[in-house]
Amino acid sequence: MSERSCTCSLDALDFVERRWEEDVLPTLTRYIEIPAKSPAFDPQWAEHGHIDRAVALIEDWARRRPIEGLTVETVRLPGRTPLILLEVPGTSAGGLVIASVGVAPAFAVSGAGHLLVIATLATLGVEGRPRRQRPTTIRQDIAEGLAYALRTPEIRALLGVLFVISFCAFNFSMWVPLLARNVLGQGAQEFGFLMAAVGVGAVSGALTLGTVVPRQPPLALLHASAAAACAVLLALSVIESFSLTAVALTDPRR
Repeated sequence: MSERSCTCSLDALDFVERRWEEDVLPTLTRYIEIPAKSPAFDPQWAEHGHIDRAVALIEDWARRRPIEGLTVETVRLPGRTPLILLEVPGTSAGGLVIASVGVAPAFAVSGAGHLLVIATLATLGVEGRPRRQRPTTIRQDIAEGLAYALRTPEIRALLGVLFVISFCAFNFSMWVPLLARNVLGQGAQEFGFLMAAVGVGAVSGALTLGTVVPRQPPLALLHASAAAACAVLLALSVIESFSLTAVALTDPRR
């Protein structure tokens, strides 16, 4: 049973990777090559037709998906960019409710559920007061905030650590795909495993911070965390082993 499950899992992963390489990735490449811009940057977008080309590409790709019950509709309004609507009939409890009473009543019930949230917020004993009007400009307010941060040691130290991390560290969602493909030479399966390792490190770090670290952590802990994040990136720059890379990404300190 275990061997059969393992074989099925490998077949599924091979199918996903093959579909990504042969179908999804070429379509994304063609989509990126279309020089479509937001109407804010291309007021003559309708005359240029780039957005229509992008919509037609995605619409054609969606219609070729072998998904039972999938409907694809492109909504066009005068002066507005097109909107692609993809709808798949649900089979869960929500789908059964919609099928029995209709879309509008189901959304009405969902909206009524937010009344409980509103009632909960109404019980909070916080008095909302409008901000005191002062004859200052936005630049003066920003300058005042910066001056306060610079003369407050705790805030100044925290902003310094955040500056180092944002300057020296990179967005994981940006460089992990490049690391997996260009450095480690791995495919979609290994890339997914590395992103899962990033998630494990993030969750374990958050749990550690919430359960072990005191309410007001010392600055030395912040400095150590920033140093650990930079050290992990330096280590990843020389590591060419997939397993060691996965271990480094699970480090909660980064």
